[in-house]
Amino acid sequence: MILALGLLSGAANADILWDYGWTTGTAQGSWANTTSGQNFADMVSFTNNVTVTRFVYYTDFDPSAFGTMHIKLLSDNAGVPDVVLDGQDVSVASWTNVAPNINEVNLDLNTPLNLMANTNYWIGASGNGFEAAQLSVLTPGDGLMAQFSGTSYSFMTSVGDQMFRLEGTNTVPEPASLAVLGLGALALVRRRRK
Repeated sequence: MILALGLLSGAANADILWDYGWTTGTAQGSWANTTSGQNFADMVSFTNNVTVTRFVYYTDFDPSAFGTMHIKLLSDNAGVPDVVLDGQDVSVASWTNVAPNINEVNLDLNTPLNLMANTNYWIGASGNGFEAAQLSVLTPGDGLMAQFSGTSYSFMTSVGDQMFRLEGTNTVPEPASLAVLGLGALALVRRRRK
């Protein structure tokens, strides 16, 4: 019974937590994106607590020339970015040309981001001292990105959402796992009564 519980709880993990990747909509454009200059963030929210371990970035530039990238996480204040909650510089783990003029860049976080359910966050990635060329996508989001000048929020720009994906772990077991856990608890109670 315990082995079955362990095996089923593994099925509750989700690989893709947020997907505004290249297959989710039409590419809108490529935008200058440097940590010290113009850069962006997009709002995310999850129905369950999640742990983000990878930021997947999309660009039309050659990632083999990229240095470290800065990933920032900010709180939300009435629909705009507010306080910086986390910032980390990461190296490119790997990259793949997935379509003409679209490169998928995997950025593995140094420290995972534990994000609470039903909470709005702002997240973005930018090139540290180099042009990272952020691609944007028309759907599935609201068509807006928060635009920054360095660390200062400037305004919402309507050139599409950041083309990005977040990967990691969904920390809530799926309903089937909860049912098996409940049956296991009932079996233990029944066994104690005998």
